[in-house]
Amino acid sequence: MILNSILIFLLFSGRQIDRSFDPEAFLASDRLRYAGNLHHYEAIDTSVTSAPSGYKAFYLSHISRHGSRGHFLEYHYRYVDTLSRYDSQGLLTDEAKQYLKLLVDIRNRNYAEGLGLLSGRGAWEQSNIGRRAAEHYPEIFTDCNRPNVCCYHTVVPRVVSSMENFTAAVAAEYPGLSIHKYDNESSAHARRELKTLAYSKRQKAELDKVDMIPFRDSLMHSIDSTRLLKKTFIGGKAPSSINGRTMRFFYQLYKAGNCRQCFMTDTLGWVEDYFTDKELRAFSAWINANQFQVWGWTAENKGYKAHNAACILENIVRDADAAVNGADTCATLRFTHDADVLPLMCLIGVRGADWHGSYKHIGEHGHTAYLIRMAGNLQMVFYRNGKNDVIVKMLVNEEETVIPALKPDYKGVFYKWSRLKKYFELLTKK
Repeated sequence: MILNSILIFLLFSGRQIDRSFDPEAFLASDRLRYAGNLHHYEAIDTSVTSAPSGYKAFYLSHISRHGSRGHFLEYHYRYVDTLSRYDSQGLLTDEAKQYLKLLVDIRNRNYAEGLGLLSGRGAWEQSNIGRRAAEHYPEIFTDCNRPNVCCYHTVVPRVVSSMENFTAAVAAEYPGLSIHKYDNESSAHARRELKTLAYSKRQKAELDKVDMIPFRDSLMHSIDSTRLLKKTFIGGKAPSSINGRTMRFFYQLYKAGNCRQCFMTDTLGWVEDYFTDKELRAFSAWINANQFQVWGWTAENKGYKAHNAACILENIVRDADAAVNGADTCATLRFTHDADVLPLMCLIGVRGADWHGSYKHIGEHGHTAYLIRMAGNLQMVFYRNGKNDVIVKMLVNEEETVIPALKPDYKGVFYKWSRLKKYFELLTKK
């Protein structure tokens, strides 16, 4: 019994080590990733592992966040106005004046593309994700017995535009497809396809008791503000209006401009250049912890949000089973928001979303820039052989992935559908 327990532990640990996610290495390789869910979409590794002999792809399940956008409220730029006021008072250094100009230019670009609307870059992202799906899995979209694509989307304009760009790219490759679109306001069925359930009164009361402010302040206080004060203010002294919250002030200035990467332009600089890696890491640690606490699964939120995504997973399983059993749909596409995609990823426990400890340490195990960057998506590709055996591979942001708690059955990435389905059903019943 003891030997068996050790062997099971070693096998499980080995999978964790082999397939674990390293946030530190991920962030260090691109400073733009410190932005968390405001990081633009990047397809890091879209290579395709060939299916086992005799298997052919026949169905795609895809759920995605909308593509890149700027800020959706003027409120996000309030600290730019504060910095402008300090400039009018003659307090800023020449370097700070240049940084202010950059922030103003970013704000103007955001206004030009529309507050909260899908940016030109966001449209390009979704179009390319759709194009790659069409190119990588042509057998899915060319089966004359499965000519239908079913799309569910929220009515938020950036989501609608994301869906339109994705499906247009697929239709351009396969014009014979019939694409059916359902929004979450005109269809109660579509609402269940896309949105996590609301918190119960008890859940909300428990979550309201979690005080993250001391953790935020500890991160901000971990940074010596001397460098930024000298860089920004003549004489290196903070104005009295920000005394006691200096790093929070600089954090907000970073946040105001980090959506710059969501616009397709070479005429703007990068707000990240104003900060050191240590400063950006502290900012990013707070962004990440807050987003996992609100939308993910942490010890403090008890996985409430993740389990409230069970309704989405149930529908994914239902639609996949229908395709397995001969339905004429070749793909089911869902377009929604980060607040729905991250809970689903955490419920399933895909790589990078499989650790459920304290939000204070979540940055050692996962990062939202990896999981729910702009256009962040979760795909499942279904394959079948001549014996009607069905296997599935999962992809996060088009990169093949695994569930660390569940060892793949074939070639390191493919799961038997019968086994994966049972795992999903257990998750939805908890």
